[in-house]
Amino acid sequence: MPGELSHNERAAAALLRGARWFALATVDPQDEPATSYVPFAPVGGAFGIVVSALAAHAAHLEARPAVSLLAVGEEPAYGDPFARARIAIDAHAQETPRGSAEADAIWDALAARLGATAALLRTLPDFRAILLVPRRARLVLGFAAASDLDAAALERILRAEP
Repeated sequence: MPGELSHNERAAAALLRGARWFALATVDPQDEPATSYVPFAPVGGAFGIVVSALAAHAAHLEARPAVSLLAVGEEPAYGDPFARARIAIDAHAQETPRGSAEADAIWDALAARLGATAALLRTLPDFRAILLVPRRARLVLGFAAASDLDAAALERILRAEP
């Protein structure tokens, strides 16, 4: 049936619903990689984050908007870290103008999903709302259980009802 998610898309959706933050990999203008941590919320067919202008990765996102995101599921009951479910997502960062409908949607989604801290950060002048538009992903559900998801699949996942 059109609009229904495949098995792997449902698994990716469940993993993303359970995750509240991403590891965010960026590259600075001198080609040096950096990794950070960012809480996120789905916004339409993308992910919304906020970044302080004081954070190193803020300058990285401005100079080089290609990023990689990683969300990791709970450790399996038998404790084998090699079998941990995870999704690595390649995305493109788009800054949204303060006070725009796009920025307001990001702030509202973060507050609804993550609570009062998002509302507090919204009042601070150095925080900017960023939209991370997914391009492709690699979903790993355990040993010999890896699959690729394209941008269209990721948009379906993010727009699906929980």
